[in-house]
Amino acid sequence: MSQLFFANSADLHVRQRLVQAGGSFHRKLVLRTRFGLFRHPSQGLVLIDTGYGPAVTQGAGRSAALKAYARVLRPDLLAKGALPAVLDRVGARPADIRTVVLTHLHADHVAGLALLPHARLVLSRQAVPGRGPIAALSHGVFTELLPPDFPQRLEFIEDAPTIAAPDGRADGRADGRDLFGDGSMIAMPLPGHAAGHIGLWFPTVAGSPVYGCDAAWVGEDLDCGQLPGPPARLVLHSARAARDSLRRLAAIKAAGHPVILCHDPRPNRYDLT
Repeated sequence: MSQLFFANSADLHVRQRLVQAGGSFHRKLVLRTRFGLFRHPSQGLVLIDTGYGPAVTQGAGRSAALKAYARVLRPDLLAKGALPAVLDRVGARPADIRTVVLTHLHADHVAGLALLPHARLVLSRQAVPGRGPIAALSHGVFTELLPPDFPQRLEFIEDAPTIAAPDGRADGRADGRDLFGDGSMIAMPLPGHAAGHIGLWFPTVAGSPVYGCDAAWVGEDLDCGQLPGPPARLVLHSARAARDSLRRLAAIKAAGHPVILCHDPRPNRYDLT
């Protein structure tokens, strides 16, 4: 079986009401900010996003928009969850990473790309913003966190072979993309949270888990079928698409696949401890 791990790059301290519809304003949640590592037999260690990093909270020359973002969310960076520390823990260095699969381009998923100057970057074409800072910010993307040669390093999931991906039915849905051509990592569209937002299915990992990333903020949202509450709902790329993705993940979970979410405060069996 293949190996899959998730590390927590930062804690987000929020009031439940701000991210869960009907939640309490008095109850506080400590959300995680996961990024993943997948051991592939020929590709080596594949990174899934990069998590948060100092480029968001203290990077020199940060834009006013990025500074405001950091002030509002106040990510509490974790030393043991920093990308170099996590790689060292599993016996690797940033230079060993040849492939980074990006679920989307929000700051908490790309802040460590500067540490990986030679990796190819795999994502959906739809995630790439239009030209100019205004177009990027409309996608929730801070281009200053992307490497200068970002366009030259891109490979798109839409160019990978089509394969059935889980949707709760026995035959799945023919919208998956076989990223390595061997059925080990299947990208699947989970639109709504951000442009080009994808999930990942790992059929060769014990339990056959699905990484739902930011299609929901907390696991309870899958059980009750609710989108995040305001203000989190206000930043959705499409509330209608997000609701459809939430239903799909709920069905996948009901069919027996463990569903992992980036920010779910509850630990799961794939988390590094």
